[in-house]
Amino acid sequence: ENLELKSGPIGDGCIAIRTGLIRRVLLDIPWSNLSGASVKMSIDGVYVLLCPANEFEEQTGAQDAGAKSHHLGSPAGPTGPSWERAALAAGAPAGAPTTSRFMQWMTSSVELCITNVMVRLESAHGGGAGG
Repeated sequence: ENLELKSGPIGDGCIAIRTGLIRRVLLDIPWSNLSGASVKMSIDGVYVLLCPANEFEEQTGAQDAGAKSHHLGSPAGPTGPSWERAALAAGAPAGAPTTSRFMQWMTSSVELCITNVMVRLESAHGGGAGG
């Protein structure tokens, strides 16, 4: 409950998350029938305050200079998470299950329900033409 969203630019776009919160995430995993039933995920209470990415960078200044490369949407690395690369380097068989295959299965069999979403975009400079 009450998961804080990581602030920062979203991908390489022009919008940043100033602050955000997910109130509750519920996961129903049918362990006895994984191949036949869907995983059910419920997300309730998503609150996000967005701002232009340039304003976010102005506000955070030099204190977050090192963290900019780790913003939301940046990949974990060229070949997946570091622990997965380490397992393969340690001799895990090529056909062994990996995180990416697990995530592929999860995302193809998930029933997702999101309720109570509030997104607000604020800009210190207005937002109209010439503003």
